Amino acid sequence: MLKATDISKTYITKRGEVTALAPCSIEFGECGLVLVCGESGCGKTTILSILAGTDTPSSGEVECSYGKNYASFVFQGGRLSDSLTVEENFELVNRMFPGKCSDFRVQAEQFGLAGLLKRKPSELSFGEVQRAAILRAAMANRPVLFADEPTANLDEENCRMAAGLLKEISHERLVIVSTHDRGYFEDIADRIIFLKRGAVVSDIQKDEYKRGAQAAEQQSNAAPPVVKADGAALSGSINNCAPRFAAKTAFWLAGKTLRRTAVAVALTMVFLVVCIFSLATCSNIFFSDDIRASSSAVRADGSLSLDLKKDFVDYGDYYLNSTVNGGDTSPITDGQIEEFGEKYGAVPFVDISGGMLSVPADSLSGDITVRRVYVSDTCFFPVLYGSADLSGGIAISSVSAEAHKDGFGVDNIADMIGMQAGGFTISCIYSAASEAYEANMLSGLESRGDFENRVIMPESAFLQFISAEYGQLCTTRLRTPGVNGGYGELRLGAYSLVKDNSMYFAPVYGENGPQAGEMYVSERYASQNGGTDAVLGTQITYTFIAPDGSFVPYTFTVTGVFDTMYMNYCVLSDGDALDLIMKFGEWRMNGRSGICLPEYSESDVRELKEAGFSESSYLTENISEALGWFDSIADILFIVCAVSAVCALAALAFYAAYSFAKCGREVGILRSFGLSAVRASAVFFCQLCMAVAASLVAGAVVSVAAIPAWNAAAFSVAGAMTVYFAPVCLAVAVGAAALAFGFGALFVYLSAVKKSAARFLREG
Repeated sequence: MLKATDISKTYITKRGEVTALAPCSIEFGECGLVLVCGESGCGKTTILSILAGTDTPSSGEVECSYGKNYASFVFQGGRLSDSLTVEENFELVNRMFPGKCSDFRVQAEQFGLAGLLKRKPSELSFGEVQRAAILRAAMANRPVLFADEPTANLDEENCRMAAGLLKEISHERLVIVSTHDRGYFEDIADRIIFLKRGAVVSDIQKDEYKRGAQAAEQQSNAAPPVVKADGAALSGSINNCAPRFAAKTAFWLAGKTLRRTAVAVALTMVFLVVCIFSLATCSNIFFSDDIRASSSAVRADGSLSLDLKKDFVDYGDYYLNSTVNGGDTSPITDGQIEEFGEKYGAVPFVDISGGMLSVPADSLSGDITVRRVYVSDTCFFPVLYGSADLSGGIAISSVSAEAHKDGFGVDNIADMIGMQAGGFTISCIYSAASEAYEANMLSGLESRGDFENRVIMPESAFLQFISAEYGQLCTTRLRTPGVNGGYGELRLGAYSLVKDNSMYFAPVYGENGPQAGEMYVSERYASQNGGTDAVLGTQITYTFIAPDGSFVPYTFTVTGVFDTMYMNYCVLSDGDALDLIMKFGEWRMNGRSGICLPEYSESDVRELKEAGFSESSYLTENISEALGWFDSIADILFIVCAVSAVCALAALAFYAAYSFAKCGREVGILRSFGLSAVRASAVFFCQLCMAVAASLVAGAVVSVAAIPAWNAAAFSVAGAMTVYFAPVCLAVAVGAAALAFGFGALFVYLSAVKKSAARFLREG
């Protein structure tokens, strides 16, 4: 049934080769008790390990008619798993061979273990441990049971009991026992094999042995009578099935053995958490994009709105670029303003330097500076005083109101509601909350001015303000084919704004002013084109350059002439003049316009970024400084990530080595039942999986929780909190955890395959 052909074992040591087993060939039957005897170090354990398949021979081979899965093992000293109770040691075998094992609960009483199942092996006597080890090996119903020194360190009574149990089992199974003290087995053994210095010196069947000369010598030291364990022989069909080690069992055993590997697991988790945290938090910072960082900074600063300007658009023509891109950004077209208003609720704004002169009742004067005008019929900032409806006035910030209340002669800014500033009624004062402003962290005077001097007014008031700020002459860029050729400038004014100014308007013909589609030209223009009578009734077409770089023609009929010092100065109806000022005015074409999102989501910001917009708020300088600060510490953070990764790898290697050192016994047990090195190491893969998963969760949570800390640092340096939660950091964390598990699994695998099962059994 079991056959070994020319098997031998040689070990390579520093002193050279050591022969543990000389070449030999042995055959065994299907049942019976075989005794392998010899002094310590003669090779008994080696030959058992090779026969059981837990060690590989240097030469020769072992065959069994039942295939590869034929052996179970009783180790020297029992070697139960100290992490499990006695019952759980038996349950582990049941889990590996579901439906194939004998009922250990029935046999426990006959083995003298009925009241000991809930105890740990450390709580048992040597004899009890050995009986439990025999039952564990026997209950698997393997064709062959190997027992290595089963009576070592046992008292006489337990020796007789262990020998009797093995004899009972040998009636149905092949039992091979190694011992250097054969007194308890030679009377009951069916065959005795003697080893000396690694060589088989005799192989005697029992009947031959009794007739041999050595029998007389042994009779003088007659063995004590064998104590039989009646009914202890296990019943059940032969089990030569491959062991199962399902994930559920692996995790179960991993949890049970975790206490013994707690030091390695804890140390590994500490370094994994640090590694995952450093990688995740750094990726959260550096894989973000500027527009989302900007929107995050504005939101964190307390402002619910976000201001955007259109990025510079290169038209490939110097004149067009200088006209349409008069500043660092490009103007927004009317169509875009309308589109974004409908889609995002966007409100247009204009950056303009101006002032609104106040005339309080006590004749004191105050000049409210205007840096940014939002064109809206309602105040979309939180209202402190007055009404959000701006149909009858304008809204100013609480900061601006506080700064100018003395000029208005009031002690409380609420009293400014209803007062006049620059011909406009202050109907609303809104909250201007800002972490950076209150902490005096806004970069430069311009940033503070942009924050303080934000005014909201309806379109009608805005047109009035624009006209007042730019005076009666509003410059626009235009192309005038057939009139003055090439690129030029047209100066125009609205009739109601210029009729009372004799310096610019002295009528020559026409008293009531132009109507829609009509215009008054200068006397100089009329004289150069045939005189007043010649130009009256003619049509003039001006082609204006639009914010998108296109040319838009406007045709007017000449209905009047006036005297002015400017050649290219004309007067239009109020409606036409203000329409041109709004669409093509210099303020519009020099990159001062933008859009404000009173409410926005990250997807809105993303879409507008893709449409060519960038943040343009009072925090712009601070945001740039904050992003620059993060760039300046990038090298330091990279070093931290690299060091933490190296430490994590070292911890994983330590985990593998330490865990195998602490739980080598469990690995040996599993491998003795036929599990491969990799499958037997699944318990450590599961521990590693749990450790990595817990580290991933902890590292990810800490990295997300660190965002406020990073923002606090950025705010203290630059006054802007630009760090936001970027989902990519979780992907990086998962990737780092996966790599950590891969490296850890590799270390576990290498630790598992470099030792034979026999070595695990010896060292465990």
